[in-house]
Amino acid sequence: MSNLGAEIEASAVDIVDRWYDSWRSSEHPHVELSEHDIKDSLELQLSVIGKELQKGTRAEPPGLLWKTADRLDPEARVEQRMPIEELVQTYGTLVNVVRNWVNELEIDVAFDDYSYFFQAIIELVAESTRRYTRFAADQVSRERAEYLARLTHQMRTPLTALRARIELIAIKELLNGSQLRCCRNRSAG
Repeated sequence: MSNLGAEIEASAVDIVDRWYDSWRSSEHPHVELSEHDIKDSLELQLSVIGKELQKGTRAEPPGLLWKTADRLDPEARVEQRMPIEELVQTYGTLVNVVRNWVNELEIDVAFDDYSYFFQAIIELVAESTRRYTRFAADQVSRERAEYLARLTHQMRTPLTALRARIELIAIKELLNGSQLRCCRNRSAG
């Protein structure tokens, strides 16, 4: 059994710093976000993977790692207006950083550990994408509902005035018709 899990857990801060430097120098970083906002859950996510790797065959399946809400927060990226493509790219950068880190430190890694690590990252990307997309869709739905409520409210006043005017015209026509019949009845009688 390799010590990848222990190394990742012990070096999570260093890996995140390396990742951040790599991300900042990438082609299209979201430069207006603070370092804290960018790094937010990454250290925790690496620690979770590291702890699970240390469990060996008792490790939680990678697909279940990210179902725990506090382990990832892609919804924050929607509010930060970070495109989903960039969110996915951040995890691709993480994989490259970890691979380079492992090579640099010459850590002997078992194939199963590498496989688990990569599966965990793939599941992290998938769950982040699902939650990001769901949150963005809910946000669009809320914004649409608010827009329609405002539009309905703005249209209500002119429509009420128009309705009142139509009723007034109808009453005048009704009176005019009644008065006309009344006059005809008098002149005929």
